[in-house]
Formats: sequence, C-alpha cells, structure tokens
Amino acid sequence: MEKYGVVGLKPPQPLTTLTAEGYKKWLQLFQLYLRASGGINQDEETQIAVLLHCMGEQCVEIYNTFNFNDEEEKKFDSVIDQFNKYFIPIQNECFNSHIFFSRNQLDGEKIDSYVTELKKLASDCNFGELKNRLIRDRIVAGIIDSRLRDRLLRETDLTMEKCIMICKSAEIISEQTQRFQTSESVHPVYKKKSLSQKIELGRCTTNKNQNEYRRKSFVCSRCGGQHPKMKCPAFNKRCSKCNRFVKMIVNQF
Repeated sequence: MEKYGVVGLKPPQPLTTLTAEGYKKWLQLFQLYLRASGGINQDEETQIAVLLHCMGEQCVEIYNTFNFNDEEEKKFDSVIDQFNKYFIPIQNECFNSHIFFSRNQLDGEKIDSYVTELKKLASDCNFGELKNRLIRDRIVAGIIDSRLRDRLLRETDLTMEKCIMICKSAEIISEQTQRFQTSESVHPVYKKKSLSQKIELGRCTTNKNQNEYRRKSFVCSRCGGQHPKMKCPAFNKRCSKCNRFVKMIVNQF
C-alpha cells in the first residue's frame, strides 16, 4: 500500500483512550494516514482491515459486537458510523451552546489557546454558517482586557480573523511593555545629591580626616607641639637652651 503514497509512513498508535475526545483525535490521525499512505485508493474491505489493524485489539472486540447486514459490513463508512455511535454519545445541543457562551478567557491564558478552545466548543454546537461570527462575538465578550474590548467594539467591519489579529497584537505589546518595566526596575536611576546632602557628606569627611589626624599625631617632648611621628619641626635645628642641634632619633617615639 505504501507505493501509492509516502514511503515509510508510520500508522497512528492503537486507540487506547476509549473516550469521545480520544476517539475523535485518533480518527483524524488515521484519516490523514490513510490519505498520505495511499490507502484511500484501496478497496473498502482493505480500508476496513487497515482501520481495525491500526485501532488495536480492544477496538476489534468492540467491532465484533456491531450488527451489520451483508452490505454494511463491506462498506468503510458504515463501519465508521458504528464506531461513531459507540464512542460519541448523543449531543445535547442546548447544553453545548451554554458551555460555549459561558467560556471566558482565563487569567494568564494566551489568546491563541482561548480561540482554540472556543473553536472546539463551537464544533459541537451546530452553528452552521454563524460559527465564525459567534466565535468572534464570544472573543469580544470573553477577553479579560476591558480596554481591548472597547477597541474591538469600535471596529465597524470586525471579522473573526481581524478580531484575533488585534488581540494578538495587543498581547505582544503588553508582554514587551512588561519586559521593559522589569528591566528598568533591575537598573535603578541614581539621583543627584542635594546641597544639604553634599554639606553633610563634607562634614563627615572633615570629621573623619580630623579623627585620623588626631589618631596619628601626639604631643612631642622636644618641640612641645602636636604632630605626626617623625615630623618634628625641631629636627636638625639648634636648641635655644642648650645650644645643641636636635638630631632625629628613630627609637625616640
């Protein structure tokens, strides 16, 4: 069968999630595989065999419970209809519509995810030609950003596609603004010091220098003054009392 389509294409995994949603997803994958592999060109009995082989053992047991006449058992669409009846329960159209019109955008939910969810819900409501229009209306009514809603309501030719585009653009701008504000908070702006701060800083600096000077200076026994070590002004000068030169003695301090 591979000679009709893509060589080496792998079939979907057997259906193990036996729910309506799981069955719908699997059936879509199988239909894509059947077309891509060329199986769509095979006779219906071969297509049924491929279907049952891909679905797996559990679904073959379900198939064995179906009641077919001789004609239906050989028709691919008849087999699919039986599986649809088994997996997909009778839809309550009113209930599905209620779920759709009650679905609002959640906190932190991206617009793409919100639109995808609305489209899924709308597929079970049988809206027909009104589907896109109702999805557009639900987006406008259900988005969190009230300012964005006001902008959408001002559009006179708002289609579903245009509505989604505007919402995506607003979402991107909002994310960029938040990143910019975050980067500003990481790098604070340093303000110039006021005159009073400068004066106070000068006082602190002067006091510090004075304290440092006092800590290093002492009262000299030779000149009677206060000066740092080894800085006596009387060194190498003649004493007025004994008429001798005052020599620098390192160990005197």
